Amino acid sequence: MKLASLRDGSPEGRLVVVSGDLTRASDARHVAPSLRAALDDWERAGRELALIARGIEVGVQPVERFHEREALAPLPAALPVGAPSPRDAFADPRGRRAPISAATERLRASIALVTGAVAAAPDRDTARAAVRLVMLAAGIGGDAVALSPVAATPDDFDDAAPARLRVLLDGALAAEGAADIDLAALVAAAARAAPIPSGAILLADPLAFAGAIDIGPRVSLTVEMRDPRGRSIFGAIERRPEIEASDAR
Repeated sequence: MKLASLRDGSPEGRLVVVSGDLTRASDARHVAPSLRAALDDWERAGRELALIARGIEVGVQPVERFHEREALAPLPAALPVGAPSPRDAFADPRGRRAPISAATERLRASIALVTGAVAAAPDRDTARAAVRLVMLAAGIGGDAVALSPVAATPDDFDDAAPARLRVLLDGALAAEGAADIDLAALVAAAARAAPIPSGAILLADPLAFAGAIDIGPRVSLTVEMRDPRGRSIFGAIERRPEIEASDAR
């Protein structure tokens, strides 16, 4: 199941369920007004949202065209709790089209998880079951992390068949590699010494091959993760270079 928050003038955006191919969406405000509200009542909302997702795929659910550019970060005002996430990583979470700073910086790309409540020192099965949503995350240098336009439930992110991360600079492929990330291990590490409250966001360590890329001051960037069938899982994070006033004249 894939979820997104579409712009509607509110800080959180309106909740929609997105088709597996990211082309269609169905309004889900009758289930919860926002993704944050859905997470607060996930036992109920998760089941109802899954029914909408199935309805989209079989053609019985009313849909609208889904455009990634109309989506906010899935949880625009979210703050992380618990290691290994840097506590300020999402202090000012950016949308998928935020500008790149002028300096040449290194790319940081990985995934972010939203969890339910987790007791301290969980076993692997408990840790894996606590994952509510998975998102793509990318940052440049010291910039705030940008989140993908779409969040996916763990069944769309198969540990056994690693997804592939693709990085494009000015539209040309700059790097591609397996996103070999163990969701259960990430949650277990974060909860090793202390419990994790419901709604926490955990940020995985950056993928090493993506971190070797230098992003110049006037380079557009696209970061995307694809499943084994080649379909985009989360949509693309796109960052455009800032244009200085002197250049615009």
